[in-house]
Amino acid sequence: MDPHLAAVIEASYAAQTETARAEEEEEMLRQAMEISRKEEERRQNQALREQQEQELQESILMDQMREQEEKRRRVEEEEQRRAVEASQQAELQRQEEEERQRLEMHSAKLANVPPEPPADAPERVDLQIRGLDGTRARRRFLSSNTVGQVYDYLEVEGLLPLSSEETFQLVSTMPRKEYKDREETLAQAGLAGQCALMLERL
Repeated sequence: MDPHLAAVIEASYAAQTETARAEEEEEMLRQAMEISRKEEERRQNQALREQQEQELQESILMDQMREQEEKRRRVEEEEQRRAVEASQQAELQRQEEEERQRLEMHSAKLANVPPEPPADAPERVDLQIRGLDGTRARRRFLSSNTVGQVYDYLEVEGLLPLSSEETFQLVSTMPRKEYKDREETLAQAGLAGQCALMLERL
């Protein structure tokens, strides 16, 4: 073969081979880029799904927490309502019990107050008593009645409170004398005829 022709053929073949190799490399590069693009797209889709799943789980968790908080709030409100009702009921019962005791005490005091003797009854004692607020009461008793019955009369008439933490006593001023023993009769206490007494706090 003509050496020159052989060289031309060889150069043409080499050029074709180089072109083919370049095209093959370009195709391989294209395919690699496509694979890389698809892989990146797959990763993005996977990340998006994971993010959506996480957001869904967080939303469910928040809903559960809100539901639990609402349930807890309702339970607390119900407990508070019951506590208020129980307190109100207890206060009502306490007031009713106090009123019942007051009425019982009033009835007992009233039953212990002797009937007022007539103005001409022998051994009568005419008492004029000044209350704490200046109110005056006048009432006849018998000398056989007790000092305690005079106190009961004052409580029934409202000159003394039926129940109080304060204590009171009857006194005379001229001469001053205190009447503390409620078991004494008026005669034993030295009260006879017309007597002026007053209440004072202890």
